[in-house]
Amino acid sequence: MVTNIDWMNESSLLHIRERNHSQEITVSVDYTIKGDSNFISVSYKKLAEHLKPGGLILWSDGTISLTVLSCDQSLGLVRCRCENSALLGEREKVCLPCIETGLPALTEQDKEDILQWGLPNTINIIALSSVRKGSDLDEARELLGVHGKSIMLMSKVENEQGVANVPRWIITAQKRMIEKANALGKPVVTTIQVVLDSTSCRSTSAEATGVDPESVMQTM
Repeated sequence: MVTNIDWMNESSLLHIRERNHSQEITVSVDYTIKGDSNFISVSYKKLAEHLKPGGLILWSDGTISLTVLSCDQSLGLVRCRCENSALLGEREKVCLPCIETGLPALTEQDKEDILQWGLPNTINIIALSSVRKGSDLDEARELLGVHGKSIMLMSKVENEQGVANVPRWIITAQKRMIEKANALGKPVVTTIQVVLDSTSCRSTSAEATGVDPESVMQTM
């Protein structure tokens, strides 16, 4: 699942501290609430329903981890313990491991952006976040209508359901595909973690296999 954190009330970056400092934080599904160092909000209304004590909430591609302590479905609140120290920015992506949320492939904002900005500006590619199954692409094609024939769709596989539905040959062939694309001078998309490698002292998920394999396997 991917959603967003609301705008922070105190600053553009929120200091998350690990359990050695005993910091706990409450996550609310009331997206109108402005976040601070003790209370943040997300746009996913069923968060408290899908989580249970001991579960995980991952932010920023798994670099920030919260362990669920308690859930209050009636109030839409989830109490969590911070498992590592990090800075949490505005509108960060959220992942709920092992949970299928049923969220639509395209949000209403996505549709509006594509129809009102993308098509008038003759875009030639759309990167779809958190694609879970083939029907997600069908939904995008249907939205594009006659324009769908000339606009490429790129599937960003960012969750367990998506990985399970990716043909095995794609995973084994990806390095060869990149090599051929480079040889032909075609663009190749790399993940944001490669960029962050030069700016962050915290190891990325790709690097973490050489640092803390247990943590990276839990994240993946």
